[in-house]
Amino acid sequence: METWFIYAIVASLCVGLFGFSQKIKAEMPEQSDNGFIFYTYIVFLLVGLAWSFMRGTLSELQDMQVAYYSFGIMLLYTIIVKTRLLSLKYVSSSTYFINYRVLSSLWLLLVGIVVFSETITLQEILGVFLWFIVFYLLIEKKDAQETKKNLQKGFFYLFIGSLCITALQSLNKWFIVSWWDVFALITYGGCFGMLFTFLLKWKETISQVLAIHSVKYGVFLLSSGVIFTIATITNNLAYISWDLAVVYKIISYSLFIPIILSIIIYKEHVSLKKLIAFILTLVSILLFI
Repeated sequence: METWFIYAIVASLCVGLFGFSQKIKAEMPEQSDNGFIFYTYIVFLLVGLAWSFMRGTLSELQDMQVAYYSFGIMLLYTIIVKTRLLSLKYVSSSTYFINYRVLSSLWLLLVGIVVFSETITLQEILGVFLWFIVFYLLIEKKDAQETKKNLQKGFFYLFIGSLCITALQSLNKWFIVSWWDVFALITYGGCFGMLFTFLLKWKETISQVLAIHSVKYGVFLLSSGVIFTIATITNNLAYISWDLAVVYKIISYSLFIPIILSIIIYKEHVSLKKLIAFILTLVSILLFI
């Protein structure tokens, strides 16, 4: 089995688990969204520093190009996590993660056509058509009490997140093919991510952002940070040997992890429309490969 494929599978599993950890956080309104993001980046930074120190590559942190790319990547990812946490307050996991992944696949397809002069195939056109059907099937409120305005908010945040992940994955690919060290990326990324968290804290105080109200929640934050770090490292390593679009499509299957776990743990309702949407999503992603 190809090394890049193993990395892509591990990345897909970790991305899915991290996605579900954000679902868990979204169900904890008493806990700070920014605190969740901040502590994830602390783990990110510590792993990057420790690994760079053990490998003797701390000197690579002097390369300002690495810093510039890390700045852009972490700004985009901070916006993605922030918009995801906000969107999941208004729409179900299945609605968010399916539309997020299929929509971002559509953006990547458009980037290929516009930027790299790639041609769109008949099966890709069919994949786009299936996504529109999936989108229609999954236009639903998180629960009966949600208003139409809240539903619109959920889709607005989803739309912003899908644009940002497209730009982020393109930057990730460019970073890796430039042969810069992924651990330098996450070291700088941790620093910038923590900075962006405080800039985006809005009405919260620093003490509210940093508050950890229980040992259980602290373990949850640590676990989420480790999963996120592994996902980032394996995602980037997969890009060393294979194409952006193919690796991203494999990672796209991660969407089923938070959906299935949300159905099991949070008892999210699975209607016939959702079941049809799941099947069409599988077909749609396959057509984009």
